[in-house]
Amino acid sequence: MTLEALADAYFSARIGNSTATTSSELRVFDALNGRFILGYAELAVGMSADPAGFRLALGFGPLADLTSELASSEVLKHIQQAYASFKLHDSLTLDVGKFVTNAGAEVIEAKGNWMYSRSLLFNYALPFTHTGARLGFVLNDRLTLQASVVNGWDSVFNDGADK
Repeated sequence: MTLEALADAYFSARIGNSTATTSSELRVFDALNGRFILGYAELAVGMSADPAGFRLALGFGPLADLTSELASSEVLKHIQQAYASFKLHDSLTLDVGKFVTNAGAEVIEAKGNWMYSRSLLFNYALPFTHTGARLGFVLNDRLTLQASVVNGWDSVFNDGADK
């Protein structure tokens, strides 16, 4: 079992206009300018699927508000990931629940992101999370194939039939 924690704090300022306190429209996670900000704190617990495992990651701070469609629910907005994993074969794993997207090159946690302030693509062209099922097949140590059936972009509860 693994236990993880992280905190993401930063100072943000607009170059050329030091009095502006609103963010740039092109940077989704930089909410306020001209101040120090604790942008995100995360606590996570997990266990590898062997044969069954799980991951629960809880997020807090302004980024938790941005990355959840359930921002009006104080409890559910903090659940970044909550899924069960099942090892079906040596190279085949099934995850069921809510998980962060694997689409694109950007991630929610700044520690794993090459583009620290994250571009507008992460909010406007790529989802933050998916809820549903994903099947991963490891071909070798450099290549994994994945297929998913999900509710759509950042949608935990989907009352429609479209997946």
